[in-house]
Amino acid sequence: MPSGAEATVIAAGAMFGAICGVTQVDIPWIRGGSSRLAAAESRPTITATLFANGALANGVSTVIPPALCDAGDDGAALAAWAAAQVGNLPDQCTECTLYDETARRITSCEELDATTTAGSADVPKGWLQASLWVVDPGKWFVFPTGALGRVVTVPRVASPRGAQRPISVETISHSPRVFHLHNFITEAESDALVAYALANNDPILGLQRSTTGAEHQVSFNKVRTSENAFDSISPTARAVKKRAIQLLGMEPYEDEMTDGLQVLRYNTSKAYIPHIDFLDDNDSGHDYDASKKGSNRFATILFYLSDVDEGGETVFTEGLPVDDGLVDVIDGVELRSVGPFSPSKQ
Repeated sequence: MPSGAEATVIAAGAMFGAICGVTQVDIPWIRGGSSRLAAAESRPTITATLFANGALANGVSTVIPPALCDAGDDGAALAAWAAAQVGNLPDQCTECTLYDETARRITSCEELDATTTAGSADVPKGWLQASLWVVDPGKWFVFPTGALGRVVTVPRVASPRGAQRPISVETISHSPRVFHLHNFITEAESDALVAYALANNDPILGLQRSTTGAEHQVSFNKVRTSENAFDSISPTARAVKKRAIQLLGMEPYEDEMTDGLQVLRYNTSKAYIPHIDFLDDNDSGHDYDASKKGSNRFATILFYLSDVDEGGETVFTEGLPVDDGLVDVIDGVELRSVGPFSPSKQ
């Protein structure tokens, strides 16, 4: 996905940011969810609108066969049935998976976060209605965009700002697919990430000129003039990475699925010109073709840790600009300047 500057935080007159990269790998089977419907003996009729992964159009509305709700097979039969209804997947998709709009894996009808219908010509009153997404074998759930400004609250991921300010995902671009994450990180976490980066004197992981390319071909490049440090071990970095993986529905957490946290500093005139985070296969020996059985970067999460008077934007050159100059009311925070930091401030 093309982008300009990464995430930003001001410190000692410089701009800082943090990036968490997430890799596409095979999906582990998981159980999860806390929302419960009625017990099997009193379960109401459940209607579902089924979508292909990442889509929010051309959904197929149907009634879930009761027998699938009690299959006891970790959701395999339910997902295979849903895949057949969507139509663009194999009829016997025994390794497909099913997710709700919050990226929560659905393994039984009891986990559906369904609403009670008010009644219409098509759906009787008192039935339950759920929206579900079918994910191909070996792939991850992709958040659908919907209308610009569409907000999906994700209560299954604990908000670092408390239950009264839950994490939510807001659509701000269709193509490229870009979302604004609300209430994902706190001021204290922002401060800790920058302080750790400034105090890191490691010759490899400490703050120094940024490079480009995968491990086997790392080099300095005039397209990227920032400085960055790597943080995969501080308590704050670990917490933020795990939160990101949980939000994306890529559970259980495995550290090798992430690039780690890059904390970047952009002084005046420094930048990262438009580029693509997806890695090219340059005879490295690694299979980067994630459309088949290879692995590559699946998502990039940019943490904006503070603001500056001018500059510091991330520009998606293939999308439309979204900048009203106002703090989003969903976050309930104020613009702030951070720093300067001292290495002793943790």
